[in-house]
Amino acid sequence: MKHAPWIGGFGGLLALLLATTSTWSQSVLVVAGDGSGDHLQLQAAISAAAAGDVILVRPHTERYDFATLDGKPLTLVGDGDVRPELEDLRIRNLAPGEVVTLRFLDIEGRSAPTFFLPTQFVGLELDDNDGCVWLEDLVVAGANGIPKWGGSETGWRGLDVDDSACVVVVDTEVVGGFGAHSVGGSTYLGGDGGLLTNSRVALHGCTFTGGRGGDEVLHPAAQGGIGIDCTSSELFTSGSSLIGGDTGDVFLLPTSDPTASGLVVRDGADVQHLATTFASGGGQATPGPPIEATGTPSIVEDLDDDHRAIKTPAVVRELTRAHVSYSGEPGDLVLLSIASTPDWAFVPALKGVQHLGAAPVQAILGTAGADGTLVAAFQSPRVPAGTDAATGFAQAVVAETDGGIRLGAPSSILIVSASIPGP
Repeated sequence: MKHAPWIGGFGGLLALLLATTSTWSQSVLVVAGDGSGDHLQLQAAISAAAAGDVILVRPHTERYDFATLDGKPLTLVGDGDVRPELEDLRIRNLAPGEVVTLRFLDIEGRSAPTFFLPTQFVGLELDDNDGCVWLEDLVVAGANGIPKWGGSETGWRGLDVDDSACVVVVDTEVVGGFGAHSVGGSTYLGGDGGLLTNSRVALHGCTFTGGRGGDEVLHPAAQGGIGIDCTSSELFTSGSSLIGGDTGDVFLLPTSDPTASGLVVRDGADVQHLATTFASGGGQATPGPPIEATGTPSIVEDLDDDHRAIKTPAVVRELTRAHVSYSGEPGDLVLLSIASTPDWAFVPALKGVQHLGAAPVQAILGTAGADGTLVAAFQSPRVPAGTDAATGFAQAVVAETDGGIRLGAPSSILIVSASIPGP
């Protein structure tokens, strides 16, 4: 990996961002299940936080309880060496211009039997958001099926996005829940990795996998879940994998259903992809199509290029040395742009989605070496007095060796005051 020397232009870029951004956080709240923070549970911190605040979630021995962000722009970031584990999370009703950022968290939908009806939930649910939801470095899983009654045996979706105008997903793994096993009478499907409805979503370096279907004894085995079911939505994927879930094992009767597809597009969905793998599930069944189109004709276009990406640390404390890394092709000249707000606008000429809001500031990061990588060090700037943190969003604009210009994958930036101790 090629390492660039300290780049004054890049350090100055961060300083300029902090001098001009409007996304100051007056407070950083710490969630720690061991009692060392401000709150024991995430929902309590969300309720106490003001719009624009940062919540640092520390790893704990148990999953934190489920939580809802309703119309409140916040930044939630795992702070530690391992991802803190959460139960299901719901984000809804963001107004235009509002942003919720999640990073470095492990989210799993609840799946538990009760006396009457079992408890099961989607891992992460986004509803009715006119603002932007930024998801980075996450592991998300839907609830597994429970062998009881009332449809609870089916696996649940990992990510459910409905009527959301701007969803950015970076370096994230999403899986649907498993279908329950059966000895006959019903077929229990695996949950879809993701369901997108009337939304705009961009995936960068992500994996979406459908949950495994349930095993059967007296009936044909169950299908796994779809990797992503995309309905009436705009979807852009780069450097990602969309994989159908495996069909369950069958003991007596063969199954006539094919395995689940990696991507299903419905009702005028518009899918643009590059360096993305689509695969149907495995198991004891005929392989289904990697991509399936149903209903109103949809657009599925291969942009035929390589994946480019930058990466920043999840949490950077002020006045410490940190790094931003780039992976792409040898000789790429990387211009780094940073803005205080994200956006979602597909730009066909640049083969990517423009993720930065108004008035980004820019500096040259450097040139990728023979292995296509670059690492640049910088001194994180001081957080101004009276504030605890600042957030920003970065994206690479790449000049390729053949003269083409490309947008690369983005990453978020969180600078935290040194007065907030680490875990």
